[in-house]
Amino acid sequence: MPTTNGTAPKKRSPLATWLRDQVAQRGWTQTEFAEAVGVSQGTASKWLLGTMDPTPESMQRIADAFFVSLDDVLAAAGIRPIVVHDPPQITRILHKLRRIDPSVERFAMIEATLDVMLEADEARAEGVRRRRKLAES
Repeated sequence: MPTTNGTAPKKRSPLATWLRDQVAQRGWTQTEFAEAVGVSQGTASKWLLGTMDPTPESMQRIADAFFVSLDDVLAAAGIRPIVVHDPPQITRILHKLRRIDPSVERFAMIEATLDVMLEADEARAEGVRRRRKLAES
């Protein structure tokens, strides 16, 4: 359908359509979307209209705001993500992490637990290196 000046209207990008759908599904206003992603209302408006695409960093913030993976946002933008095949245990853990309420306290607790586990693994690896070194001498 032509516009008032006789030209065909620009087709909205798939990413803009996906963003508008995601915002609508959540019942968010454009302002709420902008605040959730940490951008100005003008920037959010341009993304939703399809006149400007988000930067890769902004796409990650969009994924975080919608509780979806970055791959979901990239797929909506028509960008083929790099496929990483994590072991099934990692995939299950990541899936569970995405379902957790993102309150700061909960993630701080999870991060602290992971830090303790990593420190224990590093200490264990250091012990193995020392034993090997002693065995070689």
